[in-house]
Amino acid sequence: MIDIPIQGDIKQALKTLDKYVKPLKDIQPWLKQIDAWKKEFPLSFEKKKDKLFHKVLSMT
Repeated sequence: MIDIPIQGDIKQALKTLDKYVKPLKDIQPWLKQIDAWKKEFPLSFEKKKDKLFHKVLSMT
């Protein structure tokens, strides 16, 4: 990945960058496949009342 700072009028910069952006492909078939997988393999877990789960602490 290359990071290049852009300084200038944002409106003009976006118009220029828009010329280089490729249109998105139709992703509806892929989204339908994901929905089918979610129904077939739902993300779930058993809740156990007698167990304590560790909590994750984030230090910043």
